[in-house]
Amino acid sequence: AGGTFAPPCSDSRPASGEAVRVLLCAQSNAAVDELVGRLCQRGILDSYGKARAVRVLRLGTLESAAPRASATHIDAIVAEMERAEAGGAGHGFAWGSPAREVQDVAKELKNVLQDIECQENQARLIRPMISELRNELENESSSRRRRHGDSESASEWEEDLEDIQAAMQTMREMLRGTQSSLASLNREKRELLERKNQAEARMKSSKESASSRRPDLRAHALNQAEVVAGTLSALGADIFPPGLAFHAIICDEAAQAVEPASLVPLHLLAPGGKLVLVGDPKQLPATVISCGAAAGMLSQSLFERCQKAGTPVEMLTEQYRMHPA
Repeated sequence: AGGTFAPPCSDSRPASGEAVRVLLCAQSNAAVDELVGRLCQRGILDSYGKARAVRVLRLGTLESAAPRASATHIDAIVAEMERAEAGGAGHGFAWGSPAREVQDVAKELKNVLQDIECQENQARLIRPMISELRNELENESSSRRRRHGDSESASEWEEDLEDIQAAMQTMREMLRGTQSSLASLNREKRELLERKNQAEARMKSSKESASSRRPDLRAHALNQAEVVAGTLSALGADIFPPGLAFHAIICDEAAQAVEPASLVPLHLLAPGGKLVLVGDPKQLPATVISCGAAAGMLSQSLFERCQKAGTPVEMLTEQYRMHPA
């Protein structure tokens, strides 16, 4: 893994001995990710020749970064800083606590709604049963009066009526209990909805606060990074804080990039800084589709122009692509 990015503090300047910043760029995301992956895996050599971790910051869109380089992406680093500022709460964002509260309340609300549905279903079952018992009671009473008159003494008919009345009483008590539970559950539902609305309002406020803070965190991450890596096009984004400059810019795949693309990162080179172009003009050239652009020499890379102009060239004597045999 790469070096650790600290959250902002009163002094965000690089520590002594770590002031050198390097900008690492290439034409393709694959090349950038390869460089970032190796830096994170192997680190760099210090002045004593010992390997140490290096703070690498990957630019561009998070979706374009390979999984092994995503942990060094500026969005991931900023999310870690937001979590640190929030005291470790949440899911990588400063508004994690309100968001978690919204989730918890939503879970409670879901359970209450399920209970309400259950009680309503029970009430729907009880009401027809009470109506059926009432009809049965009326039918039994009418039948008894027709057969025995109003002066009929207690008999098995009376017992039947009492059983029906007892069943009706039980059903009515069950219905009252269900209605009481429904009233209580509906009160709880209203309270939970109010809590959910309040938590969502707090989460929205926290998000807005974090969004306004994010540019400062991005600038802090860029200032802390020892190596910033990105494609040539990504380095044209307006995210670099004023005054940030790099002591060295290393451009890989330089022979494959059109000259205007290679010029993009040069505005970030510190006075007296070094530009290192790495490439092979005998392999894939810069891709130019337009005939007019090719006629205007845009098919020539900055690497080739510098080489033709007599800029010193160093030939690499060791490669790692083929078997030693």
